[in-house]
Amino acid sequence: MDIWAISEEQVYEELGTSPKGLTEDEAFARVQKHGRNVLPAKVGRPIIFKFLDQFTSLFAIMLEVGALCTFIAAMLSSGASRQDNINVTIAILGVVILNGVIGFFQEYRAEKATEALQKLRGKLRDHTRAATALGFGPRFLHSTGQAYKGGPNSGVFIEITHDASGRPHATVGTQHFEVSISHDGEYAIAVAIRVAS
Repeated sequence: MDIWAISEEQVYEELGTSPKGLTEDEAFARVQKHGRNVLPAKVGRPIIFKFLDQFTSLFAIMLEVGALCTFIAAMLSSGASRQDNINVTIAILGVVILNGVIGFFQEYRAEKATEALQKLRGKLRDHTRAATALGFGPRFLHSTGQAYKGGPNSGVFIEITHDASGRPHATVGTQHFEVSISHDGEYAIAVAIRVAS
């Protein structure tokens, strides 16, 4: 049987539900039997590999090759020219290392902010018993619109942005939520959402 060809009544019958959804008792029984409907958390790579990844970008590799060429030139030369080439090699490697350290800490902080927002998303989901999603950037905004297109006008979208000075702002699509934002002066944004009673 083609799943797209079955009638609405057959879908309800197959899933053991109705247009009104499951009763609380049935929903509880299904959670007990099948577990929560959540995806398992992705296991991250060890932190040392995340750090080493910073040295594999095209920019880093170009600098590393440049440092190697300069070092070879230093080994083939003598006198002041040799010392100059060694100094340039050290300077290039310093830039590579500094770039890697800065990139690593920016990525690390972004991951921690994402984890915090995912925890908040989970708490909001559990409290409101509504489907929730978290994502970033214009593609997420487009995809979110696509995901909820054609459904009831019941979505709550919280958009967090920042102005040119870096001050965060929140836009909430409903009056049912109070949003407070704290900012540490750089990138981390913490959002506290309380469902109004």
